[in-house]
Amino acid sequence: MRDMMIAILQGAGGLRESEPFHLYLDDVREDPRSPGSALVRIHHPSEGKYRTFNPIDRKWHVISREEFLRAQGLCPRHKSGSKHLFAGWKDPLLVREKSGDFYLEVQWFPTWWGKVFWGLYRSYVSDVRPPTSSPFLFVTHEGRGAGSPYKIKQYNKKLARAVKSVGIKPVKETGGTSHGLRHHYGQILTDADVPQAVIQKAMHHKSPESTAIYTRPDADKVNRILNHAVSRQERIELPILAGA
Repeated sequence: MRDMMIAILQGAGGLRESEPFHLYLDDVREDPRSPGSALVRIHHPSEGKYRTFNPIDRKWHVISREEFLRAQGLCPRHKSGSKHLFAGWKDPLLVREKSGDFYLEVQWFPTWWGKVFWGLYRSYVSDVRPPTSSPFLFVTHEGRGAGSPYKIKQYNKKLARAVKSVGIKPVKETGGTSHGLRHHYGQILTDADVPQAVIQKAMHHKSPESTAIYTRPDADKVNRILNHAVSRQERIELPILAGA
């Protein structure tokens, strides 16, 4: 269920490989604009804000995520010295609120994936995720490391195993890799004739040139389009030739 959720965030939400691994448990909530659907926000892993209750003065305080993690003996994953726990951060286009918070918001496509994710999230939190003090949503479930932040390497191994089981090669071109899922998201938005500027926002790119890489058709798609164009042209021309 955990790995399904990560794959959905990438293939139906367009997230980069590392971004789901910065999510906190309470960074997902029901979308007030679409009841029954998930609202997912990935905050800047160190500068993003976090609201925490101080039992000493019995007040709520807003501090940076780095400060919050430091108080627990942790550090943001993009600053981790452990290659196993490291999760990168590629300076995406972020929403910047007046409060000083920074985050990107997942844009589901098709939108019904938000409802699927919300159902999985609720089941995961109540029935699957092990008891742990870790603030991170995705954690290891078994063994000595149970409850610790989930590793990207482990997710990629499980993703490769899953796509192989349904006869798909685990390569980017098939959408069968972590990065391939993000490319798939860009392509389905393009195929749906979503304007390039909207795709740029949905994929959280600061530059339109970056978006072009994800919306450019691959060789197989170009071949299919050209063959379809030839067939359409033949249907137009053949009646003319027959009557000549």
